[in-house]
Amino acid sequence: TLNPNPLMPKQWYEYIKKQQEKKAAEELEKEQKAYIALWLTADEIAAAGDMPTADLYAKAQERAALAERCLTAEELTASDNTPEKIKSLIDYRQKLFKMLLTQDETDNNTASKKLTLCQERLDILQQEVVINGEKKKLFEDDTLFASSWSQLQARYELLAKQKDWKTYLSVADVQNLNISGDALKATLTANQQRAQKYLTAEEIAKYNNWNDLSAAINKAEATRKALEAEGLKAGLTQAEMDKMTLAELQKAVDKAKNKVEIDKTIEAIRVLNPGATGEGGKPLTDMTLDELKALLSALQQERAALEAAARSAGMSNEEIKKYPSNAALQQAVNEKTKAQREALINEILAMEGAPPKSELQNKSLDELKAIKAQLAEQAAQRAALIAEIRALAAELGVTVTDQELAAMSPEQLAAKKQELANQKQLMNEIIAQIKALDQNYNPAGKTLEQLQQDLAALQNPPTPPTPPTPPTPGGEGGEGGSGEGGGTNPAASGTSGEGTTA
Repeated sequence: TLNPNPLMPKQWYEYIKKQQEKKAAEELEKEQKAYIALWLTADEIAAAGDMPTADLYAKAQERAALAERCLTAEELTASDNTPEKIKSLIDYRQKLFKMLLTQDETDNNTASKKLTLCQERLDILQQEVVINGEKKKLFEDDTLFASSWSQLQARYELLAKQKDWKTYLSVADVQNLNISGDALKATLTANQQRAQKYLTAEEIAKYNNWNDLSAAINKAEATRKALEAEGLKAGLTQAEMDKMTLAELQKAVDKAKNKVEIDKTIEAIRVLNPGATGEGGKPLTDMTLDELKALLSALQQERAALEAAARSAGMSNEEIKKYPSNAALQQAVNEKTKAQREALINEILAMEGAPPKSELQNKSLDELKAIKAQLAEQAAQRAALIAEIRALAAELGVTVTDQELAAMSPEQLAAKKQELANQKQLMNEIIAQIKALDQNYNPAGKTLEQLQQDLAALQNPPTPPTPPTPPTPGGEGGEGGSGEGGGTNPAASGTSGEGTTA
């Protein structure tokens, strides 16, 4: 009987298992070698010599993990990647990250985020500076790659925060990495304070490098000392003045020297404007004498304009004195002119061609006066035009009624005047033609139509009628007779016979 499931000897099973394990090991080694070729350079593989494939594979895995931390996704999937190119890029990025990132930023950020941080910091550390008239980077690549972020961080934070660092620090000091960032911060603060002590903000703004600014500070130091001497005389202490900037010291000395005049000026200002302040709400007591004088001058100019308006509104000098502040006088002028405005508006509305009342309500008193004067001028012009029309109509013998003239617009009146003037000119031309034909002609009282008729009569006088020819009596004629019928021309006939001569 055949056994359907025969059992093989144990050695056979061991043999098959060894064969399977051998084949799997060969497949694994093949895959590992392909992976190694993908991540390790040919030089690295050659240098490994007889190193087991598993060890090389582990190095390749390390390289792949490192690439993932140093390269972006786009760089990792680039079609032209080679192990040499990847290794070179990893080496560069490791140096870059060490130079520009903290360990925490290196470990916890993606490659893209790390590159963004590096670029932001490079923009600050490699900003453009002028050295001996030549534009250069603040730090060249060689200098930066020889440094670490621990050396550069404080310096970077200073340069990023203080955009005007060139004004208060020398470029040489910033480039000297032996000087710490904290030391640079302290130097910048000290230089700022020194500049503010001897120069005003406006003067400091004129400089963009420490070399020029420090020279200006040294020059201004003598001026500061002279100002401090004045301050001591005026009652200020040296300790007080040492804490002040130049601008603050100038104000303090000004206040101390001119206290009487300052108080007097402030009093005058408060009369005109009890709540007056300086620019930006600055209290009067914090202002210099020059600033106070400028404010007082502006208020006095305002006062002069208000007093002129008050007089124009009919207020007397005594009335004006009752309102010492500008605001009070303004209110009095407004009340005074309100009644005048209303009366003026009513006068304007009664005039021909007046604008609507709603439009007049928004006009000032001077504007209303100007509108009234304009309307009055228009009315005078209309009256003069009507008078000219009536005079022309009288000369021409034309009838023009008041009702007709009142209904005409200014344009129609001008057209009517032109029409009558044209007729008058035509009459004068006709009279001139008539007098050329009859010097004794008298045109007085003649209308245009009559003149035209008289001219036509002179130009075409009537033909006198021809006398009728009398008939010749019959009978024998004389010598000039025409026979039996008598002659037809009496002047040519001789002694007539029995006929009668004409």
